[in-house]
Amino acid sequence: MPARRIAELRDYIHVILSRRITLDELTKVAGVSTFHFNRIFKAATGETPYQYVLRQRVERVRDALLHTDTSIADIALSSGFADQSHLTRSFRRALGLTPRTLRAQGRLGLARRRASRPSQ
Repeated sequence: MPARRIAELRDYIHVILSRRITLDELTKVAGVSTFHFNRIFKAATGETPYQYVLRQRVERVRDALLHTDTSIADIALSSGFADQSHLTRSFRRALGLTPRTLRAQGRLGLARRRASRPSQ
């Protein structure tokens, strides 16, 4: 599969990331069999399609936690997770901490950066 096709698939995944994504859907978009799709996608990205989608969702959640005040439950649903519990399990596996802990640490880091700035 050409690099351009992989880039199109990545773009497609980003567009539909907030909803349920099936392997069948991705193979239809790619125009190849499931076996070939898994093999080609992993060779091109270093991850299985499932791992790639999950990592993209976790990154989207991480950004939302650090840059918005949206509730964790709402972030979970808008990022394609079944619920907040599903998000928390996946997030902890991927990053080693819970969404709530990351948000608290991010706010603490921001407060420290603001406090360390020289006053003008």
